[in-house]
Amino acid sequence: MRKPSATPCLAFIVLLGCGADAPGGLGVEVGASPVPLDRLLVSVISPDDGAVLVRDQAMAARLPGRLAIEPSGRRQTVRVLVSGERAGARVAFGYTDLDVAPGVDRTARLVLEAPPPADTDADGLPDPADPRFDTAPVGTAFPPDGRCEQLVRRGFEPRPENAAANATEPPAGFSLPDWPAGNPLVNARIRPRIGGHFTGTTDEILQWAACRWGLDEDLVRAYALVLTGWRQTHSSSGSLGIFGINPQFAGGTQDWAGRSTPFNADYVIGWWRACYEGYWTWIEDPQPGSGYAPGDALGCLGMWWSGRWYDQTARDFIGRLEMARQERKWRDGSF
Repeated sequence: MRKPSATPCLAFIVLLGCGADAPGGLGVEVGASPVPLDRLLVSVISPDDGAVLVRDQAMAARLPGRLAIEPSGRRQTVRVLVSGERAGARVAFGYTDLDVAPGVDRTARLVLEAPPPADTDADGLPDPADPRFDTAPVGTAFPPDGRCEQLVRRGFEPRPENAAANATEPPAGFSLPDWPAGNPLVNARIRPRIGGHFTGTTDEILQWAACRWGLDEDLVRAYALVLTGWRQTHSSSGSLGIFGINPQFAGGTQDWAGRSTPFNADYVIGWWRACYEGYWTWIEDPQPGSGYAPGDALGCLGMWWSGRWYDQTARDFIGRLEMARQERKWRDGSF
C-alpha cells in the first residue's frame, strides 16, 4: 500500500439506500430487500498496470468517508472498488473509474450489487476489480460481440507507423475458409469468430485480442514484442504483420495479414486459442508422442513460432517470451 499523500487527492462518497429494518451496520438496497452489512471495504487499483494502491481499507458505517491516495505527482485513472462485508464475507460489490490528480478532490457515486462476482483468479478481489485480461480456462465461453470493445482501456501508441493498419479492418461478412486439419470444433467454434472488426491504438488492439480470446494481456504484449517489436509493418521471409502471419500457410489471410493490425491479432490469438483448447491434434503427425495437451498457454505460443510442441526452437522462444513479459518494456516505450 502506498503512503497517502498529505494533500487530499480523492474524496470518496458512497450513496447507499439503507434498509430501515436491517439488523445492525449498514443496509444496501438490492431490489426490495436490504442486505445488512457490517462494514465497507475500499480498494484502489491502477488500471494501467494492475498495481493495487489501496487494498481493502475498512470504512466506517457513517458516510461520507474520505480516502487519500498518492497519484504519483501526475494525473492518472484509478479504479475504486467497494465491497460490502457481513460476517467476514463479501456480500455486495461495486466499482467505478475516476481521473485523479494531485490536489484535486473527486467524488464517486456508485451502487453496490449483490451477490458479488467470484474471485476466480485468486487475486483477493472480485473479478471485475481486476483491470487486466487474464488467461481463461479451457472451455470458457467467449465474450459476446461488442463486450471487449467496451472493456478495452484507451491508451498510448508507441508505434505511430501502425496508424493506417490499426484503422483498417476487413469488410462486414468477411470469413476465412475452413481450417483443414485438427479437431472439427476448430471450424465450428474458432474460425468463424475471426474477423478483425476493431480499430484503435496498437496497445488497444492487443488488449482487444487478449479479451476476445482469453489470453493474458501481458503475454499478448510480450508475444508481439518478441515476434516483431509491435510493428504491423513487419515483413520477413513471407511473414507479415505484428504477429508474423505467412499467407502461404494461412489460407484466406493474404489480403489482410499485412494491411490490418486487428485482423492479424484476431487471427493469431484465435489460432492460439484453438491450440489451447486442444484442437490442434495434427501435431501428432509430424511429431508422434509430442505430449501436446490442452491448457498450456506457453506451449501454444511456442508452437506458433516453431511449428512443433516444445522442441528446442519452441523452448528458446518461450524463454525470450517470459523475459519480455517480466521486463514489460512497453510500459515506458523502451522497445
